[in-house]
Amino acid sequence: MGVRRAVLQRITTWENFTTGWENNQPEAERLVGRIQKFVGSKDSLTRIIQNNDEEKRLRSDLVRKQVAETQAKKATLEAIRADLASLFGQTNPQKRGKLLEGVLNRYFKASDIHVRDAFTLTSSDGEGILEQIDGAVELEGHIYLVEMKWWNEPVGVEAVTQHISRLFARAQANGIFISATGYTKTAIATCKNALSQKVIVLCELQEIVTLLEQEKSFKEFLREKADAARIEKNPLSYPLRSTTS
Repeated sequence: MGVRRAVLQRITTWENFTTGWENNQPEAERLVGRIQKFVGSKDSLTRIIQNNDEEKRLRSDLVRKQVAETQAKKATLEAIRADLASLFGQTNPQKRGKLLEGVLNRYFKASDIHVRDAFTLTSSDGEGILEQIDGAVELEGHIYLVEMKWWNEPVGVEAVTQHISRLFARAQANGIFISATGYTKTAIATCKNALSQKVIVLCELQEIVTLLEQEKSFKEFLREKADAARIEKNPLSYPLRSTTS
């Protein structure tokens, strides 16, 4: 095999037909030319096959990577859903609320939303707490301050007004309020009145439970809620109902 390859290589690079072919130089040039053309075609075909094999390998690697990412995201959402479900058995309201912050912030991050965890603002002299904010998220360049409540009764005017006041203290901030027990009619009306100046989205915890059960991203859900708040002046829209009905 090595001798044949060496012979072919010598023939395909042959250029001088003045020696050894004195009696039939044109025929020698023609035959060698045919061999060179055949070998060149075969080499081209080999390169095409190799390129196709490489393309298939890269495509296969990409598919494996996408499958692995999908499985990892699915596992993350399942863990978040399990942790959220466990909170329904928590009887300590303060501990339950703190744990809820962590679970929901994990969900926001899993939905490719930039998140800042809960933070506290203190007075300049350090003597007192001015604000306690459950977190902040960013959607399409807009900042939303997040407030979460898990009470035994619907969230009322006082709680939503306090959150709205935080928004008005910040020029470009919008707001998200998440309640496990819904809202009073007056609280919803208060948020609706504030929509002329701020985007305020009211969510119910059950909506997030449904999102996790359906393995959906919070990002698209928040976008639809924010659009309804801006366009329809409805801070408490239910996009999930329209997609499942």
